[in-house]
Amino acid sequence: GQEQGLTWGGIRSMDEIIDDPHLQDRRFFVDVEHLELGRSFIYPGAAAIYNGSPWRISRRAPLIGEHNVEILCGELGLSKADLAVLAESGVI
Repeated sequence: GQEQGLTWGGIRSMDEIIDDPHLQDRRFFVDVEHLELGRSFIYPGAAAIYNGSPWRISRRAPLIGEHNVEILCGELGLSKADLAVLAESGVI
C-alpha cells in the first residue's frame, strides 16, 4: 500500500481499543451513568490531556427525539399542533 501511495492502517475491534494499554494508562474511556436505562456506558474521553483545564463528560448523550420540542418549536417556530401532525404521520 505504501509503495502505491495509499493510506492504510490496522483495524481493531472496540474491545481491542478499550483494552489498549496506552488508552488505559491515559484513562481515555470513562463510564457515564444513564439514569433512564439504569446502567452506565463507556464513552471516549478527551482527545488530549490539558494542563490546568480538566476535561470531563458531564452528562449522557441525548435520547432520540429528546430535544424535538425545543428545536422544532423554539428554533424553527413550529406549533404544538404541527408536532402532533408530524408525530401522527410518523415523521417524528
